[in-house]
Amino acid sequence: MLRLTLALALFLAVACPAADFLPVSEIKPGMKGHGLTVFSGTEPERFEAEAVAVLKNALPGQDLILVRCSGHDLEKTGIIAGMSGSPIYFDGRLAGALSYAWTFGKEPIAGVTPIASMLDDMKRSSSPASGTTGLRRLSSPLLVSGFTPTLLEALKKRVGSLGLVPVLGSGSAQPGPVPPARPVPGGAIGVELIRGDWNASAVGTITHVDGDRVLAFGHPLFGLGPVAVPATGATVHTIFSSSYLSFKFASPLGSLGSLVEDRQSCIVVRRGEEPRMVPVKLRTRNVRTGRNQVFALEVVDNAKLTPSLVLESAANALDAAEATSDDLTAEVRLRARLRDGRELELSDRFDNGRNGPFNLASFAPFLELPDNSYAPAFLASIEADLELLPGRATAEILDAYPSVRQARAGETFLVQVAVKPYGKPAQTLGVPVVMPAGAPEGLVRVDIDGGAAIAPDLARPEDLDGLLKYVQARNRATDLVVSVEEPGRVLDHRGFHISRAPGSLRAVMGSEGQIARTRVKVPTEWILSGLASTSVELKRQVVAK
Repeated sequence: MLRLTLALALFLAVACPAADFLPVSEIKPGMKGHGLTVFSGTEPERFEAEAVAVLKNALPGQDLILVRCSGHDLEKTGIIAGMSGSPIYFDGRLAGALSYAWTFGKEPIAGVTPIASMLDDMKRSSSPASGTTGLRRLSSPLLVSGFTPTLLEALKKRVGSLGLVPVLGSGSAQPGPVPPARPVPGGAIGVELIRGDWNASAVGTITHVDGDRVLAFGHPLFGLGPVAVPATGATVHTIFSSSYLSFKFASPLGSLGSLVEDRQSCIVVRRGEEPRMVPVKLRTRNVRTGRNQVFALEVVDNAKLTPSLVLESAANALDAAEATSDDLTAEVRLRARLRDGRELELSDRFDNGRNGPFNLASFAPFLELPDNSYAPAFLASIEADLELLPGRATAEILDAYPSVRQARAGETFLVQVAVKPYGKPAQTLGVPVVMPAGAPEGLVRVDIDGGAAIAPDLARPEDLDGLLKYVQARNRATDLVVSVEEPGRVLDHRGFHISRAPGSLRAVMGSEGQIARTRVKVPTEWILSGLASTSVELKRQVVAK
């Protein structure tokens, strides 16, 4: 019984020290202390820390404590990605959270966010963090499971600037129902961005537990302020030592609650809350192999994060379905349903970029929808059908010329457009065009573009309904668009699209507007690039005497 009591006392002293805080003013160089973090499994372990200095106003309104760490081979690995939030104690009092390091540092020296700043941010808002020369926020491993190696490499380029390092992980550390995680200072914590058939979770360390609130990381995750993102416990499998960046291999383990604040000095998790996620269903069909797959996911419900995570997931589903490095074309049909019942549908074709991953970034209007400036557009669910077609269905617009040199207003003439499909001889498309009534005398300009470069012929949105219509009306990358110059200008005023606006009206509105154009859209099978221009002379009408 005595041994059990002593063991329990030792555990409480190491894993759950009393919440006694050490002010920055009492930090002196040379002070000996320690930190807690998980190096393997789920239990925090002690490493040593020595105070070096205090950097005054290293961040806006915030000091940083410099510490030199040792133990657990930190002298060899350096500060490890995933240690963000590790509590640092001096004289048994909590000084703050290990959170910053120096790029290419040769010693395990780190910046510590003072606990006072974290407690303040737990109670109020703060400004985003800005870096000090040479100082960088300690990277957090983004544990990714279910992603193909190609997409994993692409993710490294896309999220590296956010302080995340994508590494191979696993979606679940153990089969069956997982009990809620037990938060303790020094314990591993995960922030779940995607879950389901694959997973993406950022991992750090818990600094302090204050009732139902948990402080972690010691720096922002994305700096989004108030948020609602699932938080989990985590289990650490091993430490990967690297001369560039050592990091923790880990997996999410049990619900911890909801990330509710993402601030300069820390993230704040509220225990017992379960944030809403957006269900995503991705259906893939590979025409060449005949293989069909369905992926069911949930992504965070956040205006800034959800759209990009959905597009990354769709690109991953395409990469998983192709199982080849040959040239392929993807036909993508995406449907987003809002919580108020409204729906948005987009479709387009994409190529795999010279055998690279599919880039769906041209669905930019979808990216802009949740984070629009008109009204909240909360996503209820997203579905996408992704069909893989063999071959590279791209073509370049080479040249264009009219079938006639002159045409009267109202007459139809052909614009011959030369296009060069990939791997095939060039061919010519004849597009019938009507000379606009009242076209300016002289040469009338005719422009030819792929649809991806042409905005819809609609007024700029004034509200959410207008934005939905505008997004829905986007041209496909496979559309060949022929534009014929008209007299006058086009004005957008209070949601109305005014063509051929006279100069007097433009003067009243105080706007020159854009050149008016008549457009003809011709669907093709190719993803079009390039552009061409030509002209036709307006032939004057013969007036009968």
